[in-house]
Amino acid sequence: MSALEQATVDQVTVNLTYTAAEGQTTRREVEPMIFALTAGQWKLVAWCRLREGIRWFALTRIQRATVTRHPCTGHQIEEIGKPPTLAHSVHF
Repeated sequence: MSALEQATVDQVTVNLTYTAAEGQTTRREVEPMIFALTAGQWKLVAWCRLREGIRWFALTRIQRATVTRHPCTGHQIEEIGKPPTLAHSVHF
């Protein structure tokens, strides 16, 4: 199981080093919620503590992920919004 998967299961935060589509590298502490496959690309859907909102992080742009011991604050999956009609659950 990857560090991101383990953090999602354990509901602890992750410190990400992430490169945005525009090329800027940022560091974020996020609360992982789910993984989503959209347009053929896997993404981590997480509550971003820096931006104070739900963000979708392309796994291919995550340069580093460090699991912390900080507990997530309990954001609900419903905050993401309604899933697409063809969405399927994936368990790990």
